[in-house]
Amino acid sequence: MKHREYGVVQRVDHHGRTAIVNWYRTYTSTDEPVPQLLYESEMSVYDLKDHPDFQYRPGTVVIRVANFT
Repeated sequence: MKHREYGVVQRVDHHGRTAIVNWYRTYTSTDEPVPQLLYESEMSVYDLKDHPDFQYRPGTVVIRVANFT
């Protein structure tokens, strides 16, 4: 996996210990500031770890630091 790629967990099967993950590539151009969806995969939860730059959880309070509209 390249440094510009990251996954977002969509669903988790706690009994089966698997997760459906959407994999994205971060954007590099301000002309089109949208991450690119690469693929979706089902993975063992034991093969996943937190991203060093993105560590948000449901319910986390965040602010917007740039206006890309």
